[in-house]
Amino acid sequence: MDVDHRAAARHAAALLWRKGHRRAALLLPTGAFGGDAETEAGFREGFVASARDPGEPLVLQHDGSVAGVASCLGAALRPPRPVTGFFVARTAHVLTVVTLLLRRGLRIPQDVAVISRDDDAFLEFLTPAISRYVSAPESFARRLSRAVIQLAQAGFVSVKPVRLMPRFVAGETV
Repeated sequence: MDVDHRAAARHAAALLWRKGHRRAALLLPTGAFGGDAETEAGFREGFVASARDPGEPLVLQHDGSVAGVASCLGAALRPPRPVTGFFVARTAHVLTVVTLLLRRGLRIPQDVAVISRDDDAFLEFLTPAISRYVSAPESFARRLSRAVIQLAQAGFVSVKPVRLMPRFVAGETV
């Protein structure tokens, strides 16, 4: 069982598109981390499926450092066509993105939108409240319980991967 990062990214991309962000970026750390390839695929799909004018989804990769995130952000915000919406993997990088945007004098969400792919307790203390995807432990527990019962009763468990869509928390950043 795992979080359905592809579905969450598809949802985030479509939401950004609906809010008028025709040039939006997915911000990911470089490397093969679990769920990142699915996140990228879903983000691209969300823009393509949104309309006849799919906009311009960008995938920006950084080295995970503050300087690396800042470099990606600087390039993305460069005129004449700056990015107006960011979907950010990793909560620490969300914090970096938000503070860098504010340092540049940009208003969230009036000038630029930010959505976090992931959740962490500290995000509840940021203002504006961060729009994000939250995994429900109850859903994981229910699915796991069903698998345990199936194993006990039938002697096997389906090997089909189970992906659970995280719940979107609207926040104030879109």
